[in-house]
Amino acid sequence: MDMQDNKEKSLIAYKKKQKTVVALISKIRNKLDVHAESVISWGSVGDLYYIEGLLNEIDIFLSNAQ
Repeated sequence: MDMQDNKEKSLIAYKKKQKTVVALISKIRNKLDVHAESVISWGSVGDLYYIEGLLNEIDIFLSNAQ
């Protein structure tokens, strides 16, 4: 496999995985909407703090990848 062929294959794999990640983000968004419809308590607030922390990790990871 030459370098150009390898580059093309990695781009195809990247785009496929990117679509999977975008679909996952959409699922998460829908689940957040459902979560907001439940009875809200301090536990619900804690859930969002935890989710925010995980999303911040993703944000930092992507910022460092540039």
